Amino acid sequence: DIVNNVIDNAILVAALKKAKEEIIKEGKITKHLKNTNIFLPVSIYMMKTGEESGKLAEMLIKVGNDTEVRLLESIDNFVAAINPMMVLVV
Repeated sequence: DIVNNVIDNAILVAALKKAKEEIIKEGKITKHLKNTNIFLPVSIYMMKTGEESGKLAEMLIKVGNDTEVRLLESIDNFVAAINPMMVLVV
């Protein structure tokens, strides 16, 4: 519910609401988050490992940090690729 109140993407909100309903019914988190196709397979694997070992909170922090690093790397790569084109335009 907290995440759904923060994000603006209607598709993500709908997918997470559906996953929430299934999680409440069955109690398994990763199975239903995987079905949303929002998270990377490695993130799902890490969450599943945390869920099975009883350390889900710690694993979610690692997933968040890993996702942040991947996003920043993608942004850096995009900026590096577009930089020469911007020099030519200027």
